[in-house]
Amino acid sequence: MSITVRYAYNNDESAIAALLVKIHQQHAEGRPDLFGRGCAKYTAEEVKAMFHKPEAPLFVACDSEGNVVGYAICQVIENKNPAMGAFSTLYIDDINVSDRVRRQGVGSALLSACREEAKQKGCYNITLNVWAFNEGARRFYEANGFTPQRLILEQLTET
Repeated sequence: MSITVRYAYNNDESAIAALLVKIHQQHAEGRPDLFGRGCAKYTAEEVKAMFHKPEAPLFVACDSEGNVVGYAICQVIENKNPAMGAFSTLYIDDINVSDRVRRQGVGSALLSACREEAKQKGCYNITLNVWAFNEGARRFYEANGFTPQRLILEQLTET
């Protein structure tokens, strides 16, 4: 499969929004106590507002016909904690690949674009969050060289 990764631009927002709905459904199934049904992290309008922002690169992966089959929403974050030193991070806020092209190199191609962006922007590292229930994503990131930086633990309180 031939995949092209590029920055997102006008008219990509609907395809990205549709993929956002699909990934949100997976999160709602994995943690229904935290994720509502029938919505997504960002709307098409919110996605469109992200386009062309150097501090928030948004990549799409397109198939040979130009159809968006994946995306990576990123943010460049400057560390402001003086106890940790000065550095910037490319944070992958959200990444997703269409079910129909999973395991065909699309996710790896998106990560490659994120790595290149991080280098160009002088970032020290790339970070992302993975929900504990999403074992497939965790395996994918580990296979692509990601290692745990920290763990967020929780204990539910009685309501």
